[in-house]
Amino acid sequence: MLTAEEILALQDLQLMDAYREAKIEEKASSEFHVSAGFSSAKEYNQRKELLRYIIFLRKEMKKRDLEPEPLEDWLK
Repeated sequence: MLTAEEILALQDLQLMDAYREAKIEEKASSEFHVSAGFSSAKEYNQRKELLRYIIFLRKEMKKRDLEPEPLEDWLK
């Protein structure tokens, strides 16, 4: 995951790519944990950090008036 400073320095297309990759990771993580469950507090905290990362990326996209691709539909 990128730091806040790194995210702010991204060009628009790079920001969109980072958001897409984070959403893919979030979906994969979600599906894994639904079937396997959280095996540790560390995995639970990693999942929370991923969600925070996605939210930060989305907020930066909103500031730049960038609309995300329909990833939720694509990942179904």
